Amino acid sequence: MLGATTEFPPCTARIAARSSACIVLGGTVVLVYSVVGGMWSITLAEQAQFFIETAGIFFLMLCRPSVRPRR
Repeated sequence: MLGATTEFPPCTARIAARSSACIVLGGTVVLVYSVVGGMWSITLAEQAQFFIETAGIFFLMLCRPSVRPRR
Protein backbone atom coordinates (compact mmCIF):
# COMPACT_ATOMS: atom_id res chain seq x y z
CA MET A 1 0.00 0.00 0.00
CA LEU A 2 1.50 3.24 -1.06
CA GLY A 3 1.03 6.15 1.27
CA ALA A 4 0.03 3.97 4.19
CA THR A 5 1.35 5.04 7.56
CA THR A 6 2.55 2.60 10.11
CA GLU A 7 1.27 3.15 13.60
CA PHE A 8 3.61 2.06 16.32
CA PRO A 9 2.46 1.19 19.81
CA PRO A 10 3.03 3.95 22.36
CA CYS A 11 5.81 2.02 24.07
CA THR A 12 7.95 2.16 20.90
CA ALA A 13 8.23 5.94 21.12
CA ARG A 14 9.28 5.70 24.76
CA ILE A 15 11.93 3.08 23.94
CA ALA A 16 13.31 5.26 21.15
CA ALA A 17 13.43 8.25 23.50
CA ARG A 18 15.26 6.18 26.12
CA SER A 19 17.72 4.92 23.51
CA SER A 20 18.48 8.46 22.38
CA ALA A 21 18.91 9.60 25.97
CA CYS A 22 21.28 6.70 26.67
CA ILE A 23 23.35 7.50 23.59
CA VAL A 24 23.64 11.15 24.60
CA LEU A 25 24.48 10.19 28.20
CA GLY A 26 27.12 7.68 27.07
CA GLY A 27 28.66 10.21 24.68
CA THR A 28 28.78 12.80 27.45
CA VAL A 29 30.49 10.39 29.84
CA VAL A 30 33.12 9.51 27.21
CA LEU A 31 33.68 13.17 26.35
CA VAL A 32 34.12 14.20 29.99
CA TYR A 33 36.37 11.19 30.65
CA SER A 34 38.53 12.14 27.66
CA VAL A 35 38.73 15.82 28.56
CA VAL A 36 39.59 15.18 32.20
CA GLY A 37 42.07 12.36 31.60
CA GLY A 38 43.30 13.22 28.13
CA MET A 39 44.72 10.70 25.72
CA TRP A 40 46.47 8.89 28.56
CA SER A 41 43.14 7.78 30.02
CA ILE A 42 41.95 6.61 26.61
CA THR A 43 45.17 4.66 26.07
CA LEU A 44 44.90 2.93 29.44
CA ALA A 45 41.26 2.07 28.83
CA GLU A 46 42.10 0.61 25.40
CA GLN A 47 44.89 -1.49 26.87
CA ALA A 48 42.62 -2.82 29.61
CA GLN A 49 39.97 -3.73 27.03
CA PHE A 50 42.57 -5.49 24.87
CA PHE A 51 43.82 -7.65 27.73
CA ILE A 52 40.33 -8.52 28.93
CA GLU A 53 39.17 -9.45 25.41
CA THR A 54 42.32 -11.48 24.73
CA ALA A 55 41.92 -13.39 27.99
CA GLY A 56 38.27 -14.04 27.14
CA ILE A 57 39.12 -15.40 23.70
CA PHE A 58 41.77 -17.73 25.13
CA PHE A 59 39.34 -18.85 27.83
CA LEU A 60 36.72 -19.68 25.21
CA MET A 61 39.23 -21.54 23.05
CA LEU A 62 40.61 -23.58 25.95
CA CYS A 63 37.26 -24.43 27.52
CA ARG A 64 35.61 -25.47 24.26
CA PRO A 65 34.96 -29.19 24.24
CA SER A 66 36.75 -31.00 21.48
CA VAL A 67 34.41 -32.12 18.74
CA ARG A 68 35.37 -35.20 16.80
CA PRO A 69 33.64 -36.19 13.60
CA ARG A 70 31.56 -39.36 13.76
CA ARG A 71 32.66 -42.34 11.70
